[in-house]
Parts: sequence; C-alpha cells; structure tokens
Amino acid sequence: MVFELLQAQFDEHFIQYTSRDASALCRSKSIDSQKLSAENQLFLFMIRLRRATDEQELAVYFDISQSTISRIIISWTRFVYSVFSSISLWLTKDKIQQALPFEMKKNYPDVRVIVDCTEFQIEQPINPQAQQDTWSTYKNTNTAKGNKN
Repeated sequence: MVFELLQAQFDEHFIQYTSRDASALCRSKSIDSQKLSAENQLFLFMIRLRRATDEQELAVYFDISQSTISRIIISWTRFVYSVFSSISLWLTKDKIQQALPFEMKKNYPDVRVIVDCTEFQIEQPINPQAQQDTWSTYKNTNTAKGNKN
C-alpha cells in the first residue's frame, strides 16, 4: 500500500545512488540492487528505519552486498525526503482557529502551534524559587523540562 502511494513519484523521481562519492548519482541501477524489486528495497529501507538493523545483517537477509545495502538506504532516504518535504505539515490559520478550544482562543488568540516538551522528574529543589520554576502541574512533581520558554 505504501509503495503504491509512492509509485508515481518513484517512477519519475527515484535516483539510484551508485558510487562511493556522495555527489555521484545516476538513474541506472547496479547489478546487485537489481536483484531487489523497488518494493523490496522500500521494505529493506523500512526495516532499517524501524528496527535499526545492521547493514551487514540486512545484506545477509537480502543476499546482496553491504555496499549495495548502503546505496539502497541512501537512495531511499533521499527519495523519501524529496517526496515528503513537499507536504505541508502546518494547518492554515483559519483551520487552527476553528479547532481551538474557547479558553485557548480567549487567552492566546494568535496561537499557531503548541510545542510539547519532555519532562524528567527531579528531586525537589531546596530553593523555593527553583521549586516554583520546576513545578509541573501536569506531572504533579518537580521536573526538568526539555523545551522551556
């Protein structure tokens, strides 16, 4: 299903990385990578992303050289980036305003995005100001925040 969605873009825009030189790209495929269909190359790429499988291990699974595995991963990374980088991730201001709860509209009328952050529980600081600064009502404890404004 994923490949079917990418098929039109693949046929038109996929460029196979074929050299050790990062700038060298061409449309011809190496003999080794021709052993794998485009669908199987995508499958290999997705395994690498999801499971962080070693290139050596993938080479054994797919019966191709490690260098070919590397070229396939580089090629698919570039291709997927080129396809998905053109997709807008941000809603229009009107759509955001329609979806905002009343309290948010009232208190933050110009809000466009809410950035979530990571919080790590910490020991309660001795200094009262530090206690106040690190208190998380969400976690109901003192935390260090990964993205604090």
